[in-house]
Amino acid sequence: MSNSAKDYEDAFVTYDKIKNEGNDDFKRQVKFKMGLHLLAGAGCEQNTAKGCKLIIEAERLDFVPAKRWAKDHGKKNDYGAKEAKELFSR
Repeated sequence: MSNSAKDYEDAFVTYDKIKNEGNDDFKRQVKFKMGLHLLAGAGCEQNTAKGCKLIIEAERLDFVPAKRWAKDHGKKNDYGAKEAKELFSR
């Protein structure tokens, strides 16, 4: 496993532990990041349904990047999984 793959896995595990802690600002950021990880399969098994759900939760918490993602990718079958993978490959 490469360093970046291990880093993504460590980040995902940490996000999963803390996703319901803190204030709404913190929660929405963590849920959005977890959603992107799940869409891309970065540090976790790819699951577009769960990724989409978390991004929608972040959107409902009024997180602007989640709103933008939903606007740009919400009508796609994969909810932007291809674009999420590209984010993690940079």
